Amino acid sequence: MAPDLHAAFAASTSTPVGDRADFLRAVDRLPGLVPVRAALRRAAPLEAGDTLVDAGCGLGLETARLAADHPATTVIGLDRDPDVLAAAGRQAPDLPNLRWRPGDVTALDLPPGTVDVVRTERVLMYVSSLGDAVASIRSVLSAGGTYTGFELDYGGTILPPVGLAPARIDDLTDRLEQALPQPWAGRLLPEALAAGGMAVTAVEPFAFGVDAPVWSRIVADTLRAGSADAGPVEEWLTSVEAHAPFRAVFTGIHVTALRA
Repeated sequence: MAPDLHAAFAASTSTPVGDRADFLRAVDRLPGLVPVRAALRRAAPLEAGDTLVDAGCGLGLETARLAADHPATTVIGLDRDPDVLAAAGRQAPDLPNLRWRPGDVTALDLPPGTVDVVRTERVLMYVSSLGDAVASIRSVLSAGGTYTGFELDYGGTILPPVGLAPARIDDLTDRLEQALPQPWAGRLLPEALAAGGMAVTAVEPFAFGVDAPVWSRIVADTLRAGSADAGPVEEWLTSVEAHAPFRAVFTGIHVTALRA
């Protein structure tokens, strides 16, 4: 059985760092995420002297692009996975305004009120508490500082039926949700931000498809793990790979909020 990527991103595991890095590169190449990243940038335009924290930066691919595109700012890539963070530092360009820092989005170890922008992208589905993440983000933002994040909502995942009844597809979708601490992070985030004292200024949904490498690791492997009906699940997975016009569509919510 392939290593559990969800478990690897949710907590420290023995999953090889190369495995996680390969998956993050594959996700970064998905065409459907290009408009998402553009929306995140538009929501928090950087000015000279600003500090941006990419919380849960993973391999730091977009973190490095932001630093390269905004040389007059300070960009900090922060992640709680030391192995992935080290890989990010090794592969990133040597930029004077780019920093890498270990840390958890639910307990950011940064001076209060010193950050102009915090961004997250597909991170909060792995935290134990959205409220703790919001409180942590708010604490480091300066007055008027911006949080902008794109977070997945597995309740909006679309799987192709390929011969299965709707109830069986619902069951498979439920299994994907159960693999995550916060499967509804996208829809819950606006309310969590408001409850945490942030002023929500924009909420925008996005949907995107996944290709074979991403499907294999985040859908197929997740459904295979601990499956009580391995035969039917495997038959459906094989049918999707052979016949379905699409493999899966994921939904997420882009939320922007200000620290008043």
